[in-house]
Amino acid sequence: MDAELVRAKLASEEISCTITVATDGKQFARILEESADCFDLILADMSIPGYDGVAALELARERCPDTPFIVISGTVGEERAVEILRKGATDFILKGNMGRLGSAIRRALKEAEEHRNRQLAEEALRRLNAELEQRVQERTAQLEATNQELQAFNFSVSHDLRAPLTIIDGFSKAILEDFGTDLPSEALDYLQRIQKAGQRMTRLIDALLNLSRLGREPITPEQTDLSAIAGTIEQELRYIHPDRTGVTIRITDGITVCGDRRLLRSVMENLLSNAWKYTARREQAEIEFGVMEQGEKPIYFVRDNGAGFDMRYAGRLFTPFQRMHRSEEFEGNGIGLATVQRIIHRHGGRIWAEAEDGKGATFFFTLG
Repeated sequence: MDAELVRAKLASEEISCTITVATDGKQFARILEESADCFDLILADMSIPGYDGVAALELARERCPDTPFIVISGTVGEERAVEILRKGATDFILKGNMGRLGSAIRRALKEAEEHRNRQLAEEALRRLNAELEQRVQERTAQLEATNQELQAFNFSVSHDLRAPLTIIDGFSKAILEDFGTDLPSEALDYLQRIQKAGQRMTRLIDALLNLSRLGREPITPEQTDLSAIAGTIEQELRYIHPDRTGVTIRITDGITVCGDRRLLRSVMENLLSNAWKYTARREQAEIEFGVMEQGEKPIYFVRDNGAGFDMRYAGRLFTPFQRMHRSEEFEGNGIGLATVQRIIHRHGGRIWAEAEDGKGATFFFTLG
């Protein structure tokens, strides 16, 4: 292959380049050894003295695998040409068809640049993934440390706080039983208030501990009949409150989902108990549990015609200790709906409410 002929051909194609010529195999090997990374493209004749084009190709692929390699030959059989391309040559040009040399070089250089850009992007992506993995590991370690702190706090709450409350409740009860007849009515009232406050605080601690455990306990998904659970809760509510005879509860049959049966029972118990509680002042209370189709996911709901609430304050509905009604109106600890939301989120769903003050409320939820 005449280097000057190639230079002239490239000049006519307006391809500016610097050419390094190797006249034999030893020189070719030495040049690759010394400066393989300095070349954008290699042109090789099939008949290099002391070397053939295939040997040159194999050496080039070993030393600079990403550099385009174009083979030029006078005559070569089809099988030989296929072998050369299979071994990694970028292109094969017959000397009788040198007119396509310029376009072949441009295409090879463009493909090489695209390949380098892909490699750079992949390397950047690998670095980013490594950084993200490191961040995830650090965040996981932080979360584990936080969980350990929460567990220690839970132990402190359940032991250090519950014990004094138990003592307060116990001594208040003992005073009432042993000396109640000797105390003035005002003192009795004070003791009863102390006892009730201690009991209320104990219930609040239990609710908080239950809420904190929800984020750590594993979920055991199984087919769960929400309709059957709702029916059982209705029976329990009617048994506990036999005086509530004016309550109509409608439950849609056959509502079955996949989720943790124990946690989903807690959801239904909180929602139905709230509906029961907030309809207490209705002569004809109506509560409904059902499902409606909207989009891809079914939407489950619990509806009542009870006290309702002002939708302007709906944003704090699922926040712990935030209540829509005063304790004097409806008792509660402000933890129930926060518990419900956490369970729904752990099942990949969401929960929201629509209500009107004095006309009832509807709680909607989905499951993942």
